Amino acid sequence: MWEVQATAWLEGDRIDSSKMIQEESIAMPTYDSVLTLLWIDKDIDQYVTGEDEYDPRSANPTAIGLDIDIATASEVVNALHSLESAQTG
Repeated sequence: MWEVQATAWLEGDRIDSSKMIQEESIAMPTYDSVLTLLWIDKDIDQYVTGEDEYDPRSANPTAIGLDIDIATASEVVNALHSLESAQTG
């Protein structure tokens, strides 16, 4: 897992460019793809003051102008199967 600047992956007027997030990329050669997982474990909103810890009970990415597609594990597996089917035929 690597620590990268939040702005490397996320866009929005409220993203603090000095904040870091965690990134893990997994090569998937069978699908000719890479699966990247991102963890936002600290506050990245530049207009919020106070405790700098992520609170999952108040998670609302769209509230700070992020457009994030959150997929369940089964959705990821289904997408990979669809990709494989498209590549084979």
